[in-house]
Amino acid sequence: MVIVPPEFLEKMIDKDTEVIGVHTVDPQGLAPVSWTLRVMTGGGVTYTAYEFEKLMIKLQALKGRYKFKTIVGAQGGGSLEG
Repeated sequence: MVIVPPEFLEKMIDKDTEVIGVHTVDPQGLAPVSWTLRVMTGGGVTYTAYEFEKLMIKLQALKGRYKFKTIVGAQGGGSLEG
């Protein structure tokens, strides 16, 4: 098992990678802190939702090259569909 920040994923994933686990607390940016900061800065997409979406796009691109499973979990994992 290796823990990797999102900016290093491309260097760590290869043909031998079987599973990618994503730990997320607030993937949709709906938690009180995310929502409050969103309102205070004028609205729009929350930073947490933006970064989660960016990570999922990166993983989707890598999944096109390598066949691995993605598991999303932790406190915010249950708020996602599909």
